[in-house]
Amino acid sequence: MAVHEIKIYGDIVPFKWFNDGSEYDLKDLNSAISGIEFSEGDELIVGIHTFGGDTSTAFGIYNILLRLKNQKKINLTTRIDGWCASSGVIILLVGDKRIGNAYAEPFVHNAWTYLGFSTTADEAKKAYEDLAKVDNQIATLYAERTNISVEKAIELMNSENYITAEDSLAFGFFTELENVYASENSLIFNSLRENNSQNRKIKIQNNMSKNNEAKKKDLWTQIENFFKGTKNKIVFTADNSELDFYELADDAIPKAKDGETAGDKAKFDGKPAGENNNGEYVMPSGETYKFVGEELTEIVPKEDDNSNSETEIANLKTENENLKAEIENIKNEKTALNNKVLDAERIIKNFKELENDDDEEDEKRNPRTPEPTKRNLFKNLK
Repeated sequence: MAVHEIKIYGDIVPFKWFNDGSEYDLKDLNSAISGIEFSEGDELIVGIHTFGGDTSTAFGIYNILLRLKNQKKINLTTRIDGWCASSGVIILLVGDKRIGNAYAEPFVHNAWTYLGFSTTADEAKKAYEDLAKVDNQIATLYAERTNISVEKAIELMNSENYITAEDSLAFGFFTELENVYASENSLIFNSLRENNSQNRKIKIQNNMSKNNEAKKKDLWTQIENFFKGTKNKIVFTADNSELDFYELADDAIPKAKDGETAGDKAKFDGKPAGENNNGEYVMPSGETYKFVGEELTEIVPKEDDNSNSETEIANLKTENENLKAEIENIKNEKTALNNKVLDAERIIKNFKELENDDDEEDEKRNPRTPEPTKRNLFKNLK
């Protein structure tokens, strides 16, 4: 009987964005097991080192390994090599033999998700219901593969905390502990373990921020508040950005710090409002909201801009001068047209006088035979 080993190291993701070894997906698992020739009775050891990640992918890994075990009739062992947090615990539980150590403390919590900042009430409600289903699936798996009940599993998940190695063994998350070196001084060992546990929490939270987990948890709080009857107050700035006064009701008016009374708190793009835009936001009314951290410390009224008034007056004066010049041009054009009319009248008068002179000459030469040419030439000018 041969012993084979694969390693599931990195964040559990549905599809990898990076190929730097920091992420693990179903393709990685398929590549790892497809190159192994299994015989009945062989053992496959799955080393785990992950902060967790996508729950659906973790269940996918669980199902593939379980199917492999049943089809090949092999023994399946899971072992914690480093971290085992969140959806990594799902993968841990697929092993019939699950090996931990004194320093391995699985981290469990309720399911999280991220909806973004343009979420309707129906979308939030559906997310709430979907998350409740995922929580139930995980709790049911814990109960099936360990010694605890569904109720106890939900209690552990609600605590969002680490399960000590001793409790993991007692609850059935581990079936055995590896022999690892520990200080003979139990007080020192316990102190180190406690500090290590706190450091793990910090490291896990920092790693989760890489995948927007901090935003996910914050949004989850918003969803919980929504179903408690609380609505976040969203205030739009002059450039249509959103300030999230997450502790205010939707019909409340944000207030700035006043003496000993703290100002209302707000976030911008998931971060304290004071960490963006130098902490200053111009509102549609012209007011400026100023923040330090999340606290609204000052509301500056809209300033009377004298320079703008002076500029406007100057522009009006220029426009007035332009209009005067245009009127003067129109007057000049009118005078020129009047002069042309006078010239035309003078020409017509001269032609009429010439016509009269011609008529008199014609009468003298031939009273009976007038010349029509010149008479008719200007008759329509009368």
